[in-house]
Amino acid sequence: MKVKLWSLGVDTQQARRYSKLPKSRNPQEEDFVWIPISQIEHTTRHLAEPGEWPVHIVTVSDWFGEKAGL
Repeated sequence: MKVKLWSLGVDTQQARRYSKLPKSRNPQEEDFVWIPISQIEHTTRHLAEPGEWPVHIVTVSDWFGEKAGL
């Protein structure tokens, strides 16, 4: 499953923090998700538009995407 997410630039050795909505839509806490790096099959990164977070197209397994509400 490929999912369009916005990178918050908060990465640990085990996970990355993403927003399901762009910065301009004022995401709430429920719009943020941690994705374990072990569950990320591939990431395509795009530069950020002015005033926005960078867009990442993240490939995760279908079961994880459904579980995380992606």
